[in-house]
Amino acid sequence: GEIDNQYMIPSQYLKTMVELYEKQKDYAKVIEYADIVLKSTDYIEEKLIFEIRYFLCMALAKRRNRRMLSEVQNISGADHSFLLGFYYRMVGSYDKALEELNKSLVIRKNFSKAKREKVQVLINLERYEEALDVAKENYENDKANPYHAHAYFLCLIKGDEFESNESVITEVVDNLGKATSDLGKELYIRCRALKEAYLDKNIDMALALIENAFKESNNPIYSLQDKFDICEHLKAYGEMDKVIREVENLKMQDTYGKERALYRMKALYAAYVNNEKEVAKIMKQIEEKGIKINLAILKKKIDNIFKN
Repeated sequence: GEIDNQYMIPSQYLKTMVELYEKQKDYAKVIEYADIVLKSTDYIEEKLIFEIRYFLCMALAKRRNRRMLSEVQNISGADHSFLLGFYYRMVGSYDKALEELNKSLVIRKNFSKAKREKVQVLINLERYEEALDVAKENYENDKANPYHAHAYFLCLIKGDEFESNESVITEVVDNLGKATSDLGKELYIRCRALKEAYLDKNIDMALALIENAFKESNNPIYSLQDKFDICEHLKAYGEMDKVIREVENLKMQDTYGKERALYRMKALYAAYVNNEKEVAKIMKQIEEKGIKINLAILKKKIDNIFKN
């Protein structure tokens, strides 16, 4: 039930904020609770204030709220740069994100969160080879962490030498299969699906697996992105069009990620079916609507599709 705020002490607020952030993804409530505690900080220990401010910044970044740029000024050092990097990734400014994360790692060389975030930014920039060494290091330092395993898997499977890395890819997938968390279980199925597509060229099995991941996921847009990737890799253009319809019909509270995925898919599909007029129309819509897609990467990919 609802807890009356007058009975909450700062440490309870923090514990609740962590739960809301990590499990329930209720970022608005995290911000609300942080604001209540931070109205009076005179009698709260410094470490607790830092943790509350930290989760406030993370929640604001998740909601892509520009207020985060103001709040983060209350945090210094490596954490300041890390949080900025996280925010810039959330809003699609990947070059700025990379710049801030590199600053963070200069200040704190073994900052695991910053390393993980850097890998994610490089993956978003499709710089898989560049991300590989850091992803491998993260994974080997903590093989039980599903985020690290998934990031390393993506760098391996989407790199230029993915076929020669089959044994390592299989090991990472098998290790993910030991995960007990809901996230770990979902990532395991998604990785199995991609492995079936990239290494075994088995589209039926890949699509069956990704369909299971979609049904079980709390945030199915990621499964649909993997599904599109599978269809793209195996040149199943009719299936790619079906995925676009699925994304259009997907009901999500956070439409930001959906919109970004949808327009990217539409542009690539139009290129694969050799519809230059439709590609130009979609690219214009992306710019006019201010959709945070890295246009340089997308244009390069589309150019390569037309060349081939």
